[in-house]
Amino acid sequence: LDEIRATAKARSLGNIETILASEDDPLLTRPVDLIFMCNTYHHLPMRIAYLSKLKRHLLPNGRIAIVEIDRTPWYYFLTAHRTDPAVIRREMTAAGYVLSDTHNILEYQSFQVFRKSPGA
Repeated sequence: LDEIRATAKARSLGNIETILASEDDPLLTRPVDLIFMCNTYHHLPMRIAYLSKLKRHLLPNGRIAIVEIDRTPWYYFLTAHRTDPAVIRREMTAAGYVLSDTHNILEYQSFQVFRKSPGA
């Protein structure tokens, strides 16, 4: 987070705020248009409940972008530090989201973007 803050400051990007969320509360102080998670999805203990809470913090056209390790070198299979993209899609759907975009630009990670389901 310190690196993101420093980069934002150096580039005069005043619209970037970093927050270290807790495992059961995102600790957001106002609605946002983008929630970005990078290689942290597998750490959430109660994912569907947590993701459901996030909806109230998204602006009407807000998105959740999830970058998560999935296609890993052999030694990463020895740990639980990965989540299959299909699992992420299934859990996001259960939490009230729809998949809006996928990007296949990362060698060892999936990159999926979700929006709130209509009526959610």
